[in-house]
Amino acid sequence: MTYYKLLYKDIKDFGKNPDKKLGQHFLVDEYTISLIKKSLDIKEGDLIYEIGPGTGQLTKFLENKNFDLRLIELDKNLVEYLKSKFPDIIIYNEDILKFKFPDSKFKIVGNLPYYITSDILKKIVALRNNLELAVIMVQKNVADRILASSGNKNYGRLTVFLQVFFDIKRIKDVPGNLFYPPVKIKSTVLKLIPREKPLVSEDIYGIFSKVVKAVFINRRKTLINSLLNFPDFQNIPKEELQNIIKKSGFSPSIRGEMLNIQDFENVAKEIKKWRNL
Repeated sequence: MTYYKLLYKDIKDFGKNPDKKLGQHFLVDEYTISLIKKSLDIKEGDLIYEIGPGTGQLTKFLENKNFDLRLIELDKNLVEYLKSKFPDIIIYNEDILKFKFPDSKFKIVGNLPYYITSDILKKIVALRNNLELAVIMVQKNVADRILASSGNKNYGRLTVFLQVFFDIKRIKDVPGNLFYPPVKIKSTVLKLIPREKPLVSEDIYGIFSKVVKAVFINRRKTLINSLLNFPDFQNIPKEELQNIIKKSGFSPSIRGEMLNIQDFENVAKEIKKWRNL
C-alpha cells in the first residue's frame, strides 16, 4: 500500500469527520511531509512538539527512538485515537495557547489551525528564548504577509513583529487539494529560526512597537499624521515630531508603510532621545 493510501486509511480508521470548528484539515501529501521533516534538522536527543497532529500523518513520519517527540492535541477523540496508534509517545490533550512549554530547548512543528494562527504566532515569539526553530504551515496569504518587505501591499505589523525576532524561510507552497478535506486556499510551510540577536534592541523595543502600530493602524497616512494621531505620541508637539522624523532621515510626508525595520528603529531612537532631554 502506498504512503498516500495509508494516510487516507488513517483518516478512515479514525472514523469521524474532521471538525470544522477546530479547523481540522489533514495533510495527505508525502512529499510535503518529508520536506517538513527535513526542515526540522533533527538531531539525536531533540525535544520536538507537534501542534495539532490530526490522525498522525506527520507523526508517523517523525516517530523515532533517537529523539523525544510529543504531541499537543485539543480534540479528545483524536487524542484517544493517537494514544492507540502511538502508545510510546507522550500526548497532551490541551489548548496550545494555554500549554506550558519547558524551560529547556525544544522545536515546534505543525499545521496551525487557521482560526488561531495569529495567537499561536504570538506565542511562538514569546517562546523564542528556548525555541531552537519552528516549522509551521499557515495560510499562504499569512505567509506572504510574514515574508513581505517595506512598500509591499502585504507588509504590515505581522511582518515587522516576526522579522525582528526570526530569520524566516519559505519552504513550500501547498495547494488545497493536498488536504483532507480539500480547502480552497493555498497554504505555505515556513521555517522560523530565532535570531541570536533581535534586529531591534530591547531598550528601544517598547517605543519601536508603538511606532509600528501607529503606522499600520492607518497605513496610507503620512508618517507625521500617523504619529500625531496615535495616543502615545500626542504629547509631542507637531514641530518636534517633524524634527524627530527629519533626524531619522525622512521627510515627514513619507508614508509609514515605506519604512523598513531599521527605519522604524531610527524613529524610535529619536523619540527616546527627545523624551530624555
